[in-house]
Amino acid sequence: MRTLSLPERRSTHEGAVGESRRAALPAPNVLGVTAAVGRRGVRLGWQRPVDSDHVAVIRALGARKSKVVVFRGRATSYRDVSAHRCTTYRYTIVNYDVQGQRSTGVPTSVVTQGCT
Repeated sequence: MRTLSLPERRSTHEGAVGESRRAALPAPNVLGVTAAVGRRGVRLGWQRPVDSDHVAVIRALGARKSKVVVFRGRATSYRDVSAHRCTTYRYTIVNYDVQGQRSTGVPTSVVTQGCT
């Protein structure tokens, strides 16, 4: 009779799960988001976290589900000069860290001038 050796099994009580199974945490969100509406469009501002590589600003028209990236870069503000009068926009500012992880995003909504 042959004896087969089984591979060594790790205890699940050894602390953290192995690196290959560890879920990646999302990147931190941007801070201090501001939004201002004026005659020259919508101006968004934010502060990037320390390990930020870049941000993306995503715009949706009102409650519609279709979204478009209107900015991607390392700046701390963006002016949307293509915004139309008397329109509701929903912006989400997403941070990407140096490892490429994406944050959950910071949403903000505005209504542009010209409704009266």
